[in-house]
Amino acid sequence: MFKRDILFVCNTVFQCMTAITLKHKEFEHDNVDIIISDHMNESYDLYKRIEGINLFREVFYVETKEYAYYKENIPNNFWEKLRDEAFPHFGKFQITNRYDIFMIYNVDRFAQTLFSILAKKNKFIEVKLYDEGFSTYTTIYKEFINSISNISKKKNILRFFTKRRYLHENITGLYLFEPDLICWDCPYPVHKIVKADINDVEYKNILNNVFGYENIRDTYDARVIFFEEAFSHENIDIGDIELVETLGEIVGKENIFIKIHPRNPNNRFKKLGYKTNLDTGIPWEIIALNNDFSDRVFVTISSSAVLTPRTIFGQNTKTFFLYKCLEKKSPYINDSTEQYFKRFSEKFGDDFYIVNEIEQFKLNL
Repeated sequence: MFKRDILFVCNTVFQCMTAITLKHKEFEHDNVDIIISDHMNESYDLYKRIEGINLFREVFYVETKEYAYYKENIPNNFWEKLRDEAFPHFGKFQITNRYDIFMIYNVDRFAQTLFSILAKKNKFIEVKLYDEGFSTYTTIYKEFINSISNISKKKNILRFFTKRRYLHENITGLYLFEPDLICWDCPYPVHKIVKADINDVEYKNILNNVFGYENIRDTYDARVIFFEEAFSHENIDIGDIELVETLGEIVGKENIFIKIHPRNPNNRFKKLGYKTNLDTGIPWEIIALNNDFSDRVFVTISSSAVLTPRTIFGQNTKTFFLYKCLEKKSPYINDSTEQYFKRFSEKFGDDFYIVNEIEQFKLNL
C-alpha cells in the first residue's frame, strides 16, 4: 500500500483532537507528522504528551503565534518583501521532510510561509482543510479564507518576479465530521471524517493521555451546565452575567455549574457564588467523552461546545441556546450560523432549543 507523507499544523486543542481522530482512522497507514504551536495555553506540555503517545511519526513544537499575527519579522520595504517572497523562510523551524498533503485550519502567515517551503520540495503537494468546530461550516470560515486571498492578490507585482505559489490556490479538499451541515458554497471536495467509536478503548486512552484527563479535579454534577464564552476576554459586554443570574432565579444557583471559557483569565462567576471548573486546559470534548450527561441540561448564549458531543460522539443532552434572549446580539451569529443551527436541529433535533425568551426555557426545562 502506498503511504502518503502528511503534515498537520494544530493551533487549538480541537484541531489536535481532529488530527488524532484522522490519524487513528483515516490516515492510519500513512506517515503523519504534526506541528503543535504556541497558540494554546500550556502548549509545550501538550506537545510533550502527544510526542509520548507514539501515534505520529514526528511531533514538532513551533512558536508561531507572533509571526502568524504579523507581530514579528515584518518586511519594511519593497526589497525585504521581495526577498521574503522569493525565499520564504521561518527561522525558528527548519523542515527537511517532503510531504504529499498539508493539513491546516488556519490559513495564516505561518501556514503560507511553510506551504511555500514545502511546495519547493514537492510541486504536487496538496492542501487540505479540516474541521475546527461550527465556524468551519459557516461563511465565517469562507470570509476568513477570502481575506487571505485578497492579501495575496496585493502581492501580484512581487509574484511576477518570484513565481511564488500561494496556499489558498492549492486547496484541494475539506474534511468535516458532518458534511451535511456545511452552509457555504465550498469550492473544494468535502470529505466526511471517519468518526472513532467512543467505545474504542485505544482511541479513548490516547485522547485522555494527550489532554491529561486523569488529572481532572472537576465534577460536572449540577443539573444545569452553563458554557461561558470569550466575550469578556474580548471586551464585549453582552449581558451574560445578568442572564446567568436570571437562570439562577429559575433553577436555583446551587443547581448551576459554570464552565469557564479557557481564554477568560478572570473568573467572574465564582465571585458571585457559582460553582465553576478549576481545569480550563482540558478540552470539553474530552470531558464529554468520559461522562454521561444525558440527565443534564446544557445552556449557552452561542457556544458551539454544547454541540460537539452530538456531532462527534453521538451523545444526546437537552441543550438551550439563549442568544435571542439578549438585547445585544452575539457577534458570532449571522445568517449562515442561523442556517447551520437549523440544519443541526433537523439532524440532531431531539431536545435542542433556540429560545426567543426565557419563558420558553422555563417551559421546556
